[in-house]
Amino acid sequence: MPYTKSGIRLPASPLPMPHGGPVKKRRSLTMGIGALIEPDGSVAWQDDGWQLNALNDEGETDTLSVYLAQSAHLTKYACLINGGTTAPTETSTMAYLAGAAGAGETQAPTVGGYNRQQILNTDWVSDGLISGDARYSAAEKTFGPATVTWTATHAGLVTAATGQAAGSGKFLLFLALSASTSIASGQSLKYILRWTQA
Repeated sequence: MPYTKSGIRLPASPLPMPHGGPVKKRRSLTMGIGALIEPDGSVAWQDDGWQLNALNDEGETDTLSVYLAQSAHLTKYACLINGGTTAPTETSTMAYLAGAAGAGETQAPTVGGYNRQQILNTDWVSDGLISGDARYSAAEKTFGPATVTWTATHAGLVTAATGQAAGSGKFLLFLALSASTSIASGQSLKYILRWTQA
């Protein structure tokens, strides 16, 4: 099984449904994997496997607008989410991140050692055709080290470096971690995104 340079184990990606096969669940294009990193660089915990995304309504619209209508490509940032008592849904917008109803972003950006991590177009690298489907993987992104304890239940992709109000950007997608994760002061969380076009 392959590992990243920082020691994150990379399990095999889930395979898409065979073309023409029965539809058992909504198709997910993006997947991610997270790992909790100790101050010495060792991996304390990581997702058991690749976690599939939920594409928000804003993400669906943005994807089609850029690809089909040639709208401007928006800058994208990975973020961490504490779903608390209310996990994000397909209709969630940036206002969800503000923390209403017992959920929101793990920390406000620039607080407690936390910042959203920009994913540049040059961070994406082609993995070629995997089982007949094109796949790209993004560079590993590091959140932290934390200076206070954070809790993360999901990762997300948004279009702004800061801001948690409606209209401050778009909330494109979210991906659950395999378990609610506490990131203690001094620890970091690394995250990797993949996109498969089936």
